[in-house]
Amino acid sequence: MLLGEISFSFYLIHQLVIRWLKYENDQRGLFDNMYVMTALIFGLSLGLSYLLHRYVELPCNRYIKARYKRSRFAAPAPLAAPAAPASVAEPLAVP
Repeated sequence: MLLGEISFSFYLIHQLVIRWLKYENDQRGLFDNMYVMTALIFGLSLGLSYLLHRYVELPCNRYIKARYKRSRFAAPAPLAAPAAPASVAEPLAVP
């Protein structure tokens, strides 16, 4: 269940982690083994995704739901039928 909840955060963060680790690896030569690099990318992406979900996404969702409890886009209440004007309600007298 948790993986499903953080999947959007994972989608947002994983590309940044890949690019950052690739840059660091190219600059410093940290890892020669791509399996280690892949595991590190996956683990770091999962951890950051959880933090992003927990401390950014959930508070924002709570704020938005509290702010807009009653949607501005909800259907308006039905209006009562307008009363007919008196001149229309009475038939015209023919002289």
